[in-house]
Amino acid sequence: MVAVLTAALLVGGAAGFGGWYVWSRDGGGTHKDDARTKVSTAPTGPSAQESTPVPGSASTPAPTLDATSASPSASALPAGYHRVANGEFGMAVPDGWQPETQSGKNGVTIYFFRESGGGPRYLQVFRVSEDDPTPRGTLTEAEKDLRKQLPGYHRNGLEAVPDARGEAAELDYSHPSQKWGVDLRTLDRVIPAGGGELYAVLTSGPVDAWPEQRQVQEAAVTSFCLAGAC
Repeated sequence: MVAVLTAALLVGGAAGFGGWYVWSRDGGGTHKDDARTKVSTAPTGPSAQESTPVPGSASTPAPTLDATSASPSASALPAGYHRVANGEFGMAVPDGWQPETQSGKNGVTIYFFRESGGGPRYLQVFRVSEDDPTPRGTLTEAEKDLRKQLPGYHRNGLEAVPDARGEAAELDYSHPSQKWGVDLRTLDRVIPAGGGELYAVLTSGPVDAWPEQRQVQEAAVTSFCLAGAC
């Protein structure tokens, strides 16, 4: 869990769980304000069209994201969302959010989708690459690092969540952001994606914007599918 699971606000994390570096990056580069920057060997990134490299990091150009990709159809998406796709997965993201990618451990790519202007709202997605992971176990390990790396960390909940694809779990937590000067609330969900793969789908935003994070999370998770299976 050490390298990516802490991603939404801290792109710096530890090493372990195949690249869970998911602390929630506050604006490019490593920052403790990022939600989960160390999950299982993989960073995350943003939305449609082409992604931009993460400043100050060994980022790689993001693949082109096709907003017209297969299922679900655009008409099935909530208002204000569009579908993006790359060679790894497809899902729905809010209109106007920009993509970024960062390289994680074990060949994992971390995908970020940030609101225009690089504000505190964003989505983070990456493959869990640790050995024999479970959704709840992955989040439990990630939380150990979050407690150390995020001053003011507070768990709102950690529980199993229903998912037609199989076992899934979600960590809900809050912490003050030094960069943005607001308290952030983050939802970090680990879902089964088929073929024995698990993916972390994390969304973060200001506490005062709640339940916006829940809406973004549900749209992303319910529309998520691996490339070739959409």
